[in-house]
Amino acid sequence: RIEDKNLSNKPNKLPFDPKKFAVLDLNLQFKNANYDSTINLDLKRLSLSINNKLNLKEFKGKLNLSDKGFNANDLELLFNNSVLKANLSAECENLMDFKNLANNVYVNGKISECKLVKNDFVLFVPKAKPYLVDADLKGDIRGTFGNIKTENLKIKVGSNTILEGSGSIKGLPTINQTLLDLKVDRLNTTSTELKQLLSFTKLPKEINQLGRINFKGTFFGFVNDFVAAGTLNTDIGSIVTDLKIGFGKDPKNAKYSGTIQAIGLNLGRFLKTNLVGTLTANLKLQGSGFTLDNVNSKISGTIDRFDLNNYRFRDIKVDGTLDKKLFNGKLAIDDECLFLDFLGKVDFNDAKNPIYDFNASILNADLQALNLTKEKMIISLDGYFDVHGLKVEDLVGNLNLTNLQIQNEKGTYQIPAI
Repeated sequence: RIEDKNLSNKPNKLPFDPKKFAVLDLNLQFKNANYDSTINLDLKRLSLSINNKLNLKEFKGKLNLSDKGFNANDLELLFNNSVLKANLSAECENLMDFKNLANNVYVNGKISECKLVKNDFVLFVPKAKPYLVDADLKGDIRGTFGNIKTENLKIKVGSNTILEGSGSIKGLPTINQTLLDLKVDRLNTTSTELKQLLSFTKLPKEINQLGRINFKGTFFGFVNDFVAAGTLNTDIGSIVTDLKIGFGKDPKNAKYSGTIQAIGLNLGRFLKTNLVGTLTANLKLQGSGFTLDNVNSKISGTIDRFDLNNYRFRDIKVDGTLDKKLFNGKLAIDDECLFLDFLGKVDFNDAKNPIYDFNASILNADLQALNLTKEKMIISLDGYFDVHGLKVEDLVGNLNLTNLQIQNEKGTYQIPAI
C-alpha cells in the first residue's frame, strides 16, 4: 500500500485516489537489463492491479527509460479492456510532466493496433464521460495528446463509423472543444450513429433522412463549427461542398455560407414534403436553417433540374432569398414547357392558398404539363401578378397583363392587354 501523507488529505475528484492506493498481484519478468544513465531492458511481462480498478493485465516490450521519458519497441499493453500495440516514444522535461500528460509529454509512435474503451479513461477524466466513445485506431502519431498530428490514420467508432486520413487534432479529450484539421480520405457513418456520437449537441431531425453517409475531402474546425470541402454521398443524393457551418446553441438554426453542388438530392424526402422532389444544382448560399420551417438564406446560382409540383424543371437561374417557404428574388427558366423571366416573390407558407406578387415574362407555359390545370392550356404573356390561390381557376387578386396569348383545345386567343 502506497500513501503520500503530504497530499492524501487534499480533495480527490477521481474515482480512485492517486495519492493513496494499493498495488495488488504484481508480476514482473524481464531480461538483459542494464543501467547507464538510462535503464534498458527486455520486459517480458508486467502486470498489476491498483485498488482493483486499474488493471494492467499485460505490459511488455523492449524499453529504454530515463528521466526524460521512454522509448518502447514492440510494445504490447493491455489495460483493463483497452489494448495498445505499437512502437512508441514519449519525451518530457522531467517525469513530473506526466502529471499533465495531455500537454507536456511529446509522443511519437507507429500504432499497429489500439482499442480504446471509454470506461477505462473515465477513471482519469470523469467530466469527459459524455464526450468519450469506444474506438479502434491505427496509424502514425506525433505530438502531445492534447495537440496531436496523424498520418495514415484509421479510426473505427461504433458499428458503422470509419475515418481514414491524416491531419491534426487539438484539444482532446474534450470532444466539443477539439479543433480538427483533417484530410479525409474516407469517412463512413450513418445518420443514426452520427446522432449518437454527437449526443452533446442536438442535430436537426431531418438528419435522419440521410441514411448512410460517406465523405471525402477536408475538414477544419470543431464538430459543431467547421468548414467542410469535399464530396458527401448519402442515401438521398450527393453534395459537393465548400461550406462553413456553425450549429451554435440551436442546431435547428445552424448558420452556413459557401458553395454547394447538389447531385440528385431528394429534397422531398429530406424535408418530408410532396411539393418538391429531386434537385441538381450549383448554388452559393449564405444564411441559416435547413428546413422549410426555419430556413432563411440568400441563394444564387444555376439549377440544372428541380422537381416541383410533380414536374421536373430544367435550366433555372436563381438569385434571391428563401425565408421559410417564401422566395423573393430573380428567377429565369428556360424549360421546354416554360420560358420565364421572373422578379418578385412567391409565398407557399400557406400551402392551400399560396401568394404570388411578381413581374414576369412568360412564353409557352404549358399549364397542363406543369400540373396546374387538368385541361390543355398554353399561355404567353408579360405582366404583373398580385394574386393568391392554389390553382389557376381559384386565383384571386390583381393582374396587369399585356401580350397575352392563350392556346387550348378550342383554339388560340390573343388579347393585347388586361
